[in-house]
Amino acid sequence: MSDSCHPLHTHTKLDRFGIWLSSICAVHCIVMPFILLLFPVMMKWAHLSRMTDVIVMLIAAVFALFGCILSIRHHKNERPLCLVIIGLVINLTGRFGLNVFGPWLSQTLVIAGPMLMAYGLWVDRNLCKCFLKH
Repeated sequence: MSDSCHPLHTHTKLDRFGIWLSSICAVHCIVMPFILLLFPVMMKWAHLSRMTDVIVMLIAAVFALFGCILSIRHHKNERPLCLVIIGLVINLTGRFGLNVFGPWLSQTLVIAGPMLMAYGLWVDRNLCKCFLKH
């Protein structure tokens, strides 16, 4: 039977949504500096962009954490949850460490965090697929 015939579990839906949000956040953080360089007029909206980024990241964090916690009972592997938590810590370090790390390293950490979160959710999803196929 194909995967499309099986109903999606809650943790699978949370994983998918978390992967998308984390990926969107990472892409946004990569692209926004170039847009601001090319279109300085948009600098007025930079604050709105930062606020949107923080909100999307918070929502992604909630979905990612709940998705990983729910799926641990299926595959008994805590590695995806650890990857998501480490990704969050990396992201927060970049956001609040601008004065310590400087703009280049800080931005790198802000981008690396969501990418690691998305990877952790992808690992979680694959572990659940292996478990559910028997």
